[in-house]
Amino acid sequence: MAFTLEIKSKGLFGRVRELNLEELYQNCGLQGGTVNEFYILEPDRVDPNYVMIYNPKRFGRGIALDMKQIRSGIVRLTYNIPTTRTEIADYINVVKEIVRQFKKASMYSINDEAEYSLDLLEEVRNEMTAFSLKTLNELCSNQDPDRSPCIRLALFPWYIPKEKLELYRDCQTLYDFERTMHELQDRPVYYARPFFFKEGDTLLARYAYPDRCECIFPIDPKKAVNAMKAVPDVTWINFYLSDEKKTLGGDYPYERFIAYMMEHGAVRNDAETVILPSIPKEEFEAIVAYLNAESELPKEVSAIDPNGKKVTDTADENE
Repeated sequence: MAFTLEIKSKGLFGRVRELNLEELYQNCGLQGGTVNEFYILEPDRVDPNYVMIYNPKRFGRGIALDMKQIRSGIVRLTYNIPTTRTEIADYINVVKEIVRQFKKASMYSINDEAEYSLDLLEEVRNEMTAFSLKTLNELCSNQDPDRSPCIRLALFPWYIPKEKLELYRDCQTLYDFERTMHELQDRPVYYARPFFFKEGDTLLARYAYPDRCECIFPIDPKKAVNAMKAVPDVTWINFYLSDEKKTLGGDYPYERFIAYMMEHGAVRNDAETVILPSIPKEEFEAIVAYLNAESELPKEVSAIDPNGKKVTDTADENE
């Protein structure tokens, strides 16, 4: 569920047909980036049509700015529901900044099919917060006890754990929801994404575990969300040495890797993912030695770094 405003420039001598995003970020105290197909934010990637805006001092679920029609003087601004009191305030501030840059603008709610104004937004601010709380209660009450809902945060997905589901079913404020989302995202961590490829009718996925970097990995890669709704048949893991720009060994069965890590430093992040520790090359070598003991390496390996760049073409069968 989401709330979306369509904002149109109404300049007398021609519509404003661009937004100064850097000025918007500075005036609102926010930052922005692009979300990839795995719902992971890439802060250095530029998409001229779509930006995810977030508050680095109070991470929430992100505010989506759709600029596909900017040349016609039209943008759409969306926040997800449930969200936090802080993010609703940020949303209103972004609307005000867009209107300021447009100089004159009209606003239309896609959800309510009604005209809006800045004054009306301020009037319904508390109602927006109350509706987010109501939606959070309902979201966490109407769940299969054996499954955890996945919601998109500003930086990456979050599979709400059972203890939070129980807390949020009848919580009276959004305080813990806001605090938890900020703490999850306010840390230097690499959220691992797979790279898909096919061999015949088999869909394979490969993850890369970079050295000296705390990482978030799925426990079961078949449950990792993505916009393509792709479910890999087979998943591999490789170990990437950042300084040397190469992988150590080859590709290894993901299930065996994650089972090993669950007993060697993995910490639960949420219902479906774990945080893996920052590991130097020497410890990678120990993990590879363990996996080599019972793993048959693929004869052909296209080694890929965490950013998806191919760094080698083949691996020696006896490596």
